[in-house]
Amino acid sequence: TITKEEKTKKDAAAKAEEAMKMEQEASHGTNTYTARAGDSYTVLARKAVQAYAKDAGTNVSRAQIIAAETFLTQDANAPLLEIGQNVTLDKSVVSKAVKSAQALTSSELAAWQVYVPYVNFDTTHNG
Repeated sequence: TITKEEKTKKDAAAKAEEAMKMEQEASHGTNTYTARAGDSYTVLARKAVQAYAKDAGTNVSRAQIIAAETFLTQDANAPLLEIGQNVTLDKSVVSKAVKSAQALTSSELAAWQVYVPYVNFDTTHNG
């Protein structure tokens, strides 16, 4: 028979394996968004960061979202968008940006936190 402790360890290992699988699947492929009036590259990067976090089953704070979207926007040289323009973000690049944001120190995170009250995190009508 299996002990309660062995079952707990087995369940934890299964959860960890599932989390790793979700993260790997969330890191493959691309997300393509079509710019609408009022969209910016930063807003579409925010949408991609939020989609990655949801698909990967990982928690990302609002300050970390701002950091990750900024990393992505800076890496893309902050392009200006035209209405109707397609923007494709590689999910592996988004994953790296999120992981970089999650690795920030508490003082670095505090610096990003300053921007949180000024950001609209509802991206349902963007892209």
